[in-house]
Amino acid sequence: NTVDGIYGVNSSSFVEIFSNTNIGVVGRPVIDDNNVVYAFGKNNQIYALNKETVLWNVTVNNGVGSVMAIDNENGLLYSVDNNGTLFSYDIGNDGSSSEIDNIGTNATSIIVDGNGKVYVADDKGSVWTFDNEKNMLWNIELNESVTVPMAMDENGDPIANLNLSTK
Repeated sequence: NTVDGIYGVNSSSFVEIFSNTNIGVVGRPVIDDNNVVYAFGKNNQIYALNKETVLWNVTVNNGVGSVMAIDNENGLLYSVDNNGTLFSYDIGNDGSSSEIDNIGTNATSIIVDGNGKVYVADDKGSVWTFDNEKNMLWNIELNESVTVPMAMDENGDPIANLNLSTK
């Protein structure tokens, strides 16, 4: 992706598969099991697109964040807006949104495990976990910013990289 748009390229042949220069992509896109790309666009939009067309787009009233994650099993896309509110978007229903919780801060990473649990980390050092019924399961304060995307180990435990700067 670039600030002007999004491009799909075959990694073997380096041939462009698709491009859309009209949406002005911000942040890192994600791709679901059906090769649908979800991307933040200009004018506070989230876009769902494939190589032929834009399938749908929704406006994020408080401004798009910078990270999102896909839950292929439950057909949901997750993102935190600029006000720190975690939303789910129903990818099978034109991105119909549902508010989950206001974490009140800038999300730096979102991941989803195989059971539909959503893990959200922020720039203040907190990690939240929600189930697919929108219930917060736990929150931990790590006291340092989570600066890169979280990972998950073979047991389904999230791994967060902290910004442990020297003081």
